[in-house]
Amino acid sequence: MKLSESMRRKTCKQCGAEKAIRAFYRHSHYADGREGICKICKGQNVEANRELKAEQYRASKRAWSARPENRAKRKAYATTARGREVHRAACLRYLRFKRLESGT
Repeated sequence: MKLSESMRRKTCKQCGAEKAIRAFYRHSHYADGREGICKICKGQNVEANRELKAEQYRASKRAWSARPENRAKRKAYATTARGREVHRAACLRYLRFKRLESGT
């Protein structure tokens, strides 16, 4: 009898917890078709990596933004209705954040 996917279980190599197979990302290189660590641990690893290498990621983004073809793309997008809408929403979020930060 073959178990349904929702009934199969697997142990996370990082946290050691036994979880449903749905709690693991798909990965074709593994025998069971799922990664060895659960989605929660994977997310924590990604977050820790981004914090550890924050300056490297910022430098990469600055380099990408400085390339002329990408500057032209951003400028063209900013003139579209969607670009203006996204910019306005970002400005409002920033102002709300600053207001909360200052306590007023």
